[in-house]
Formats: sequence, C-alpha cells, structure tokens
Amino acid sequence: MSVISSTITFMGANPDDGTVAWHADGVPATEIVPLAMHDIDGGELQIYHGDYEAGFTRLNEHGSLPEHDLITVPHRLGASTLAQLMRVLHRTAPIRSGYRVSLNMNLRSRDQPFIDDNPLYYLAADNPDYDWVDQYLTDVRVRQVPAYLASCRPVK
Repeated sequence: MSVISSTITFMGANPDDGTVAWHADGVPATEIVPLAMHDIDGGELQIYHGDYEAGFTRLNEHGSLPEHDLITVPHRLGASTLAQLMRVLHRTAPIRSGYRVSLNMNLRSRDQPFIDDNPLYYLAADNPDYDWVDQYLTDVRVRQVPAYLASCRPVK
C-alpha cells in the first residue's frame, strides 16, 4: 500500500465542522487515526450494508437509511480504522457534542496504482487552484500507466 493523500480533520458538534455526509470513496482504502477526542457523542463511522447505488437511491427517496442496514464503527484513541470503502456507502455520523481530531489517509496498491474511482472533475472540485495537475499527470505517466500495462501482459 502507498499513501495517496493525507488530511487532518477537525470534527465537532457544529454541522459545518467536518461532519461528512453519505458518500462512497474513490480510493481503494482509507485509514482513520483518531489523534484527539474530547467528550464526544456521535461521530462514528457508519457503513450502509448493501449496494451503494441502491443506498443513494433510498437516501434520495426517503432522506435516510434504515438503522438495521447500518454498521456502526466507533473510533477510539490508540486504534485506527482501516477500511476498503471504494464503492461502499458510508458517512461520519453527526456529532452531538464534543470533538474529534483525526488523521485520514487515502491508500492505494503499489502494484496496481491505477485502481481509483476518483474522476478528474471530483479532484478539480476539491482543488480548484489546479496546482495538483502536474503532480497528477506525473503519477499517471510514471506509476499508473506502466503498472497497468505490466498487469495486462500475459504471464510466461
């Protein structure tokens, strides 16, 4: 595994303070490492147990998902959560009180770095200054394309 990106998130009871809505990751794996937690109520990782597209449809039609279809994973200091969340519907549950500071790392395979569901418009929306374009193109040229071509060659 190699780290694609890492961020520090600050999440508190204010809904504009880092609480994450339902989504599916574009990267193959994510690791969440709680760095600090104070009197937190809520903020667990919630995973929809079902097809992510069906889950999105249900959210659009009903505004919520049934509790019996959710897996809830609490965060703990001294422990990280490593998950394959690409094409898996999940969120950070709303925080009712307290706060959490976490290190979030997006991970991918060293041998197959081309496995990634993040479209360019998504990357551009998150980084509208486009400072990332040269680095991204270098990664595609130097890592992703050669690894993909090597994976397509027949084994002798």
